[in-house]
Amino acid sequence: MIADFEEEQFDFSGSTQSAALNGTGSINPANGTFGANNLDLTAAGDRTARMYGNIHGQQGETVSGVFHSNESNPVFAGAFVSAQ
Repeated sequence: MIADFEEEQFDFSGSTQSAALNGTGSINPANGTFGANNLDLTAAGDRTARMYGNIHGQQGETVSGVFHSNESNPVFAGAFVSAQ
C-alpha cells in the first residue's frame, strides 16, 4: 500500500498464489481510515471488491483492513495487517 496523505488517496497491490487485489481508494487523514469500492479482484475469475481499513501510529507505520468481493453475498473475503 502506498499512501498519499496530501492527495488523500492510496494505491494497493496485494497477491497470493491464487488471488490478487489491486486498485486505488481514498484516505481520510483526520481519522486515519481508508476505503475503496471498486478494486480489481482476480480470484476464480475477474471481480470487483471493496476494502475498508485503518492507518495506525503517528507516522502511519501500521495498516490493517478487510476486503470482500462485491456480490450481494460476497464470495471472497480477507483481512490484512502490515507494518513498515
